[in-house]
Amino acid sequence: MTLLKLLKNSLAAISRITSIDHFMKQKQDGKFIFQQFYYL
Repeated sequence: MTLLKLLKNSLAAISRITSIDHFMKQKQDGKFIFQQFYYL
């Protein structure tokens, strides 16, 4: 495996983790987000 491929894979893993973390935060703020959509 090349270094570039390894770097790409680790970046993909990091972005996946951050998106999961973001999703969890959204779930916690779900009611707030729902209210925002409701008032749009």
